[in-house]
Amino acid sequence: MTNDFDNLDEFKDLIDEVKSAGEVPEPSPLFWHHLSARVREAVAAEPIPGPWWMMYWRPVLAAVGTVAVVGIIVWSQPAHAPALAVAVNGSNELIADVEVSEMWRLIEVASPNVPLESAAEAGLMPTSYATDQAIAALSPADREKLVRLLRKEMGVSE
Repeated sequence: MTNDFDNLDEFKDLIDEVKSAGEVPEPSPLFWHHLSARVREAVAAEPIPGPWWMMYWRPVLAAVGTVAVVGIIVWSQPAHAPALAVAVNGSNELIADVEVSEMWRLIEVASPNVPLESAAEAGLMPTSYATDQAIAALSPADREKLVRLLRKEMGVSE
């Protein structure tokens, strides 16, 4: 381990050498101007760090947007309603289990005595796609019952 006094002697020798080297000339007046300009350029080139949240706003915004889009898609999908037992001519005979949309559930609860024609005039009829989906979901036995019911309503004999 070196002694602190040895280091002190080395520093004294260094100071003596600098003194013996002579006078150091004063730099030209342009030196300070050029040095100042170079320092300003170097400082301007350094990026200024912003707040921590500025680095993460784009990924956070993308995540929030993705969640919002998924939420809108899920929310806009029709909910699967429970099956409805259809009654004919006041009887409680089970015709078919039909998947009912929210619109039909609202119509059923709000206005049970409204004729079907009035609902059609008001534009409350299901789309052909919804009807096709409901028919496709029926079992073969329920389809036979639906065909019999339709024939009966149309006055067609079997």
